[in-house]
Amino acid sequence: MTALIVSTMEVIGLFIIKVKYPIILGIVGGIANIIPYFGPIIGAVPAVAVALIQSPVKALWTIIVFTIVQQIDNAFISPKIIEGRLGLHPVTTILAVLAGGEFLGITGMLVAVPIVAILKVIAKRLVEAIV
Repeated sequence: MTALIVSTMEVIGLFIIKVKYPIILGIVGGIANIIPYFGPIIGAVPAVAVALIQSPVKALWTIIVFTIVQQIDNAFISPKIIEGRLGLHPVTTILAVLAGGEFLGITGMLVAVPIVAILKVIAKRLVEAIV
């Protein structure tokens, strides 16, 4: 859900500053946003590259658009949608994404956090069963 909202905001922002291929670049940015912490940067790179081909000023505006969208996402959207769902510490999430990326690349980054959350639930239930 957050990826769709972020995608929409990025497409609108790229349309406003008249970057070429705003729909594709916004969708890529939104999909990359699924990856915790590193996704927004990964998603911004293609948009900034396309904007840089047009002009350095557009590249700067593209960075500003992606930064504003991420600030809105981090401050309002994600906390409301994701808050408390997984119950993972932020450091655990970062380490899971890094480990997933190291072992399985982008796919690993996408599945690492859900796998860690599943393992946390399994471990918690095992401890409850033993105690």
